[in-house]
Amino acid sequence: MQHLHPSGKRPQTRRTGALTAVIAVAAFAAVILIIWFVGNAIEGPAPEEAHGDLSERFAPSLTLEEGGVTYAYREHELENLLIVGIDKSDINAENRTNRSGGQADFLLVLSIDRQHETVTPLQLDRDTMTPVQIYGVLGNKTGVRVMQLALSHSYGKQEAECTENTVWAVSNLLQNIPIDHVIVLDMNGIVVLNDILGGITVTIEDDLTAVDPAFTKGATLTLHGEQAERYLRARKTVTGSLNTNRLARQRSYMDVALDAAVRKLSASESFAETLYDRLAPHMYTDMSRGLLINTLYKASTFHWNDFQVTGEGSYNVGRSGYMEFRPDEEKLRQQVISIFFNRYN
Repeated sequence: MQHLHPSGKRPQTRRTGALTAVIAVAAFAAVILIIWFVGNAIEGPAPEEAHGDLSERFAPSLTLEEGGVTYAYREHELENLLIVGIDKSDINAENRTNRSGGQADFLLVLSIDRQHETVTPLQLDRDTMTPVQIYGVLGNKTGVRVMQLALSHSYGKQEAECTENTVWAVSNLLQNIPIDHVIVLDMNGIVVLNDILGGITVTIEDDLTAVDPAFTKGATLTLHGEQAERYLRARKTVTGSLNTNRLARQRSYMDVALDAAVRKLSASESFAETLYDRLAPHMYTDMSRGLLINTLYKASTFHWNDFQVTGEGSYNVGRSGYMEFRPDEEKLRQQVISIFFNRYN
């Protein structure tokens, strides 16, 4: 028998109490929704939340304007490697002053296009007149002066400083494109490289017997040992003061040397390691051993475009008595755009 409450009413069951609570919560929620809808109707829709302007986040880091067109540097596609040959026999020589780093006689930018799997070599004339950072007698940077590009490597007490100056000068000359990595070789390094490749066969285009009796015009011979260094560096005593003949000689040599290097890299993955280890005593680079080896091997599998050279311009003897090359700035700018930039608008 069910008992009545003293008041005479039946007592509430737990189920009835829970149902009552649910109804109360639902009613409260309904009231809140009504207030919210009424408020929106009176005040209008809430303003759209601002997320900020993201356009600059994806904007290119380097652009050029040419003929009313904007061009953007291909920063996600390219890796630029600068190779420098200096006129010093020992890159690690001690007791250097801040102006005795040696001149950069050979300058080559390898633009490695990861997207299209190509490599474009761009050779720079060492006599190019361009802004160069200079050092005072106490070793402090004292400003910028227009001089031969080759002299950029002369300034700096340590090889890292000399190389930094050359990288800065090359980048500045080429519309401030980034130089991602650099390799500097001394003269003995050229000899080692030549012999690792088994000697390089060339045809002598000029009479170079003043530097080597074997270098008769029209002769075809395979260079060994110091012959390679003499062939690549000969200029004033044999072909006049212009650097154009030497540039052409260096390009023809590099064409053959690169073909030989690619063949050896394709035939043996360990050749890149051998190349690095043999060149290490004659080389300065900002790349680790593994990175340099991987970069060389990757580049060897890509298609190599024809050599380009910043060769359009004028030569004259400067007040210092040395030859100066002044590039045609507009043509150089267009050349840089064609290699390193894409149309942006």
